[in-house]
Amino acid sequence: MKIFNQTPDTCESTHINQIYSYLNKEFNDDWGLYVRRHNQPVFNLETEYGICIILSAEGHSYIPPEIKFMDTFMNYLPKENSTFPYFLYPDSFIRIPRLFELQLGTTKWFTGNHNTPINNRKYDFSFIGQYDPYTRSDFYQCMINLKGNGFVHFYEGWNKGLGPEKYSEIMSQTKIALVPCGSASLDTFRFYEAMSCGCIVLSINQNNYEFMKNSPHIHVENWNPYIIQQYIENLSKDQLETLSVKSREFWETNLSPKGAAKFILSKVKN
Repeated sequence: MKIFNQTPDTCESTHINQIYSYLNKEFNDDWGLYVRRHNQPVFNLETEYGICIILSAEGHSYIPPEIKFMDTFMNYLPKENSTFPYFLYPDSFIRIPRLFELQLGTTKWFTGNHNTPINNRKYDFSFIGQYDPYTRSDFYQCMINLKGNGFVHFYEGWNKGLGPEKYSEIMSQTKIALVPCGSASLDTFRFYEAMSCGCIVLSINQNNYEFMKNSPHIHVENWNPYIIQQYIENLSKDQLETLSVKSREFWETNLSPKGAAKFILSKVKN
């Protein structure tokens, strides 16, 4: 399989390269994997068959022209109304033939792991991320009112916090990861990073992508500090262990690069 990649050094590059390594085992050079960001030039098909991946269309409004001639996968499927608060609706996708969802994955800087057993981890809960007054004001109020052995750090701007090494270290030492929505989507790298570390994920709605079916995260309707506090204080060691194993298994099966390649294969072969 040949690859045509206009995004060789973006935050998604490691995830994409790993997906390609799995797909490359399944297709010969009659096939091409075409990768670009939504604002880069549209691809022309240079192989007999093609699979297209579109990155960074966070606004849920972009429809890639490549769907006319090859199966196309993108992180943020277009929605009927992509403005706030409508992007918070998990089912409002514009369903188009040959256009499919794609796992967001972890960023190339993330080096978290699941080596520390869940009950031996340092932090009962954690959040490190930007403060968004439009989508995270209630989350912020919740975080500043939580009690216990947690690590909470807000900052301004995307990816301008403590640095990837410290962020990865803290996520690897977290029992319960608190995951609000992103600034323009329910999707967020944090969900994938927490799952990859075997954290218990507390989150509001996730987009109802096919690969998210039966996700083991704990769904909360809103960021009521009393309810969140109850989870932090009352999940038993056995419950933490069970949920941690389920998180890691779900990552491996559904959200990892291998899981993404399996999902792409299932759609292309159909």
